[in-house]
Amino acid sequence: MSIKRIIYYWDINNNNNNILDIIKKPIYVTHIHISSLYFKLNEFNQPSIYLNDIIYNDIYDNFWYQLKLIVTNNIKVIFVIGKNKETFNNYDVYYSLLYKLIFDKIDIIDGIDINIKDDYTNFDNIQKIINSLSKIKLYKNDFIISLSLFGRNLYNQECIKFNDFYKTTEGLSIDYFNCQFDSYDYSFEKFKMIIDNGYSPNKIVIGCSDNYYNKLGYKYYFILNCIKKEWKNMGGIYLNNALSVPSFWPVSVWLAMNSN
Repeated sequence: MSIKRIIYYWDINNNNNNILDIIKKPIYVTHIHISSLYFKLNEFNQPSIYLNDIIYNDIYDNFWYQLKLIVTNNIKVIFVIGKNKETFNNYDVYYSLLYKLIFDKIDIIDGIDINIKDDYTNFDNIQKIINSLSKIKLYKNDFIISLSLFGRNLYNQECIKFNDFYKTTEGLSIDYFNCQFDSYDYSFEKFKMIIDNGYSPNKIVIGCSDNYYNKLGYKYYFILNCIKKEWKNMGGIYLNNALSVPSFWPVSVWLAMNSN
């Protein structure tokens, strides 16, 4: 069985790499998560949406053109929100801006990734965001809602409250969880603990930063292969700052996931 998701995280401010390198043949990447949409007041004290530190405007026309090329190669484009507190604290104020952006670019934006690594216990606000995004599925039924968090949030003592949230309507509507592991807990055992807590394997995407990837070395692929052998329908793999690691990463993870 082939892997569902091989995910790149792409920083908009990454000027050292060409985003179109992702679609060099052959293509193994299935999703690209764009980091990140920010919500804050502009210089006139008006609510505004930013692509990282730059206010959203026409200077990104070429970037949207590049994303359109990526979409035509059957790669899903997901935008990350939640990396600044305004996303959660004043979401009612900013939602209309996000909603407008999504529908302006509905042919490009395939989903939203909610980053809750710094605010993973504010379930009321998380539910509010998921509820509002779920309405977009009425217009685009394959619209993706993912959640980014630490792997430990789903397997250690912190997971108790999260397990209750997962059973809610909003929790069950999440398409997949991007679980960031460190070098000390990127393991078969920790993945098993998450599954034993009641999470569906096909919703768990495992990953780590490029720093931990470099520390793990060949063990990174070995662990991935062992997990895939046990759970054929596991959710996938991602890597932060993926273009700062060797170009063979996507084909290597594809082989690790499909060698058995």
